[in-house]
Amino acid sequence: ASPVLDLARDFAPDILNSGSGKKGHGMALFFGSQVDSDTLPIDSVVYGSNNDRSLIGTDGRTKDTPDVGAPNSAGSIARVGGAWTKQSAPTPGVCEVQ
Repeated sequence: ASPVLDLARDFAPDILNSGSGKKGHGMALFFGSQVDSDTLPIDSVVYGSNNDRSLIGTDGRTKDTPDVGAPNSAGSIARVGGAWTKQSAPTPGVCEVQ
């Protein structure tokens, strides 16, 4: 996929790489520009060793467990064939559609 972005910006603070034994982290994608406590994500991922931040999935329920473990310090995560996996290195611009 090659989405057209109307606003490209650096995340500040950076997206965190959870690391082993640290808190879980996550990201979510929302439709529209107004997001509040009742807005459900259209896609989400929780990564790390736990979901102690009670991040929710697309159904609005707290995810019991992370979708994928924490990548190493130089690694990343990617969705491959519908499942989240750890990657040894980031692969920007590569879409792993299967």
